[in-house]
Amino acid sequence: MILKDFFAYYFKVADPEVLKIYQGLLPDSTDLAADYEKMFSRNDEEAIAFLLRFHKATNELKRNRPEQAILFNVHGNVCFPFFVEYIWKVMEDSDRTQV
Repeated sequence: MILKDFFAYYFKVADPEVLKIYQGLLPDSTDLAADYEKMFSRNDEEAIAFLLRFHKATNELKRNRPEQAILFNVHGNVCFPFFVEYIWKVMEDSDRTQV
């Protein structure tokens, strides 16, 4: 569930040219976030080949456009708000008061 939620968020906020990169990895997809979640959940030859292509694309973005890459520990990155919101939701109330 978190994986699908993340990809739905990421594909919504990523720049159009970045979205095209990830769409190109699953060109027949009609629901990109759901299909990415499925591929990450599988353990077969097709999924492993996909994960290698995904890793290459993500590394390329990390080098050339780190603000658009899938990173969670960089405050200027498009993923950071998702990470903060997710952590906030799962934190105990007692921990939130310390923040």
